[in-house]
Amino acid sequence: MDENGSGEEERFSFMGLLRSSSSFWETSPRVLLINEEQQTLPQDSINPTKVLPKDSTTTKIATTPMKRTLVVYSGPSSTQEEEKVELYQKNMHYFIQHGGIILDANATTSSGMECNTHDTIIVVGQEFFSKYHAMVEQWRQQQTKLQTRGGTSSPHCQASGSGPLVRVVARRSVCYDMETARMAFTGELGVSIKDYDYFVFVNCGLTGPGVMTEKHLPQPIGGQDPTSNNPTKESSIRSSSILPWTLAFTSRLNDQVKMSGLSLNMYGFDKRKQQPHIQSFLYALDRKGIEIIQGANSLFDCLQLPPLSARHHRNNKQYTPEELMFHEIVMRYELGLSTAILEAGYAIAPLLHPRQPKCTHVTKADILEDPNNQNKAMDPNQKCRNFDMWYTQPLEHLYHGRIPTLNETLFFKSSRFVTPEIATLIQYTGQTNFVTEFSENRPAYEMTWFGQITDE
Repeated sequence: MDENGSGEEERFSFMGLLRSSSSFWETSPRVLLINEEQQTLPQDSINPTKVLPKDSTTTKIATTPMKRTLVVYSGPSSTQEEEKVELYQKNMHYFIQHGGIILDANATTSSGMECNTHDTIIVVGQEFFSKYHAMVEQWRQQQTKLQTRGGTSSPHCQASGSGPLVRVVARRSVCYDMETARMAFTGELGVSIKDYDYFVFVNCGLTGPGVMTEKHLPQPIGGQDPTSNNPTKESSIRSSSILPWTLAFTSRLNDQVKMSGLSLNMYGFDKRKQQPHIQSFLYALDRKGIEIIQGANSLFDCLQLPPLSARHHRNNKQYTPEELMFHEIVMRYELGLSTAILEAGYAIAPLLHPRQPKCTHVTKADILEDPNNQNKAMDPNQKCRNFDMWYTQPLEHLYHGRIPTLNETLFFKSSRFVTPEIATLIQYTGQTNFVTEFSENRPAYEMTWFGQITDE
């Protein structure tokens, strides 16, 4: 896990992980409020520093029932990881300027106009707050001009005159991006997660969004997606001309699936047994999924943990306290989120499962129970056989000898490596490869597994 990335396959980078919070806070996080009415927020968690005026063009129009989505973007939090800090900032700038912040979205359904309002909270380290405060203010001014000219925002989707909330919050530079997620679940971002139908988390180790199209929606079989309980609604969503990128993930949530995300890894640290999980750089939950995670032990303040003991040592190797902390965060947070959903009897679903059309979702029943039979993991009858796909060799095999484009994957994990396409899109000229080649740090059976994936 890098400072803002997913963890189980990353090289260790721990500078500043256990850094004391006292050097970052005099009182509490600072925030920027945009396009919302002044709110009374808990003084022990949020102190607003600026409230911008509401958009004067917003119209109060009665609508059909809305779905509320909270998007939390975990931005750069520390300048200590010098080789990636420029990339993180470029990714965040791209997210803001290319559709990452969604004002509102609508889809025509059989009952009329169905709306999905989005609130967006961008969380950054204290040292980045002023910069992104100004950047988001500039973005708001641009959007105001667009709306004045005729607008891209649908007035039918605004239940009140306040419009969507866009907020910038500063945080401690500790605990990787789990700290951002923890703050979202504890109310430290100034909103209650219980007030939302969907929660979508994304971090700045990803470049995106690309162009959202119907191809990113669950693909129907016989007119209905295999994980969908409402084919009529799914069909009507496809007819909409407005497709926010979040729909690629929230459209996969239903009575069975309570967590979706960009990609799935069937393994954690121990490659002898399956630990399927949505990789934590981008995931989505519905109300039930939120409730399950709130009752789990997956989100925690890593500075409050007691010293970790030798029981956490792996492969008979001695690790530093910082490395053990990293391991704990991966086990309890990245793997723990999906484990909580699966143990509650629900499924997890990835957006990307190239060359594995059956891998639309995973339940606890899909987990292999024989840790010693690696050949079974390569059995083509297994619907999901993913290891971590975000390396050059796996991606080239899964996408028929090439690296997929950003529009194909919607988001791309550029904190592993930056493609020429992405470097051009985000105007990045720095280091492009942050990991060793896949074959250098993978066991032989894992390489064999990728070679055996064929079109099904």
